[in-house]
Amino acid sequence: MSRTLNRLTAIILMVVAGHAAACTIEHARYVYSADKNITVEFENKGDLKGWISPLVLSVKLGKAKPTYWFLFDQGAARYTYLISTTDATAPQWHPPDPDSSKNRPLGFMEYFAWNSDLRVKDLPPKPGDMAPDVIFLPDLPDKLASQGTPRTSILPGLFTFQSCGH
Repeated sequence: MSRTLNRLTAIILMVVAGHAAACTIEHARYVYSADKNITVEFENKGDLKGWISPLVLSVKLGKAKPTYWFLFDQGAARYTYLISTTDATAPQWHPPDPDSSKNRPLGFMEYFAWNSDLRVKDLPPKPGDMAPDVIFLPDLPDKLASQGTPRTSILPGLFTFQSCGH
C-alpha cells in the first residue's frame, strides 16, 4: 500500500512540477488548497530601496474581498519572511522603510516554497527565478483572523501552482 502511495505521490508531483518548471515566478499564479478563491501572485515593482527583492507578493481573498500585499525580507536566519505592506497597486504607493514597523497591516510572517524534489527554496525570490510548485504561509490563517480587515477565517492550506501568465 505505501509503495503504491509513494508512486502516486511521485506522479502527482511530477505533473505539478512539469507545469511550474517552465514559468518564472513573476508570471505564476497559485491557488489555496483550502479555498480555491484565494490566490497568490507576484509582481515586479522594480527598485525597492532597502528591500532584498523587487517582487511583491499578493494574497487575493476573492473578487469582493481584500487583497494583502507583502515584501520579502531575510534576516540572519535561513528563513524568508513576508513583510505586510499597504496596497502596492495604489498610484502613490512606495515601499515602507525596512527598519520601521509602520504601514504593515498584517505584520510579518514566514514564507516557505519548494519544488517537487521537496527541497526548500530558502532564498527570497527574484525576477526570472523559476516558479516553485508549492508555497506555504503557515501564519496566514492566524494573521487574517487576528489582524485582517475585516477579520477573516480560513482553514490551513498550501498554495499550489495553478497557471503561468496571469
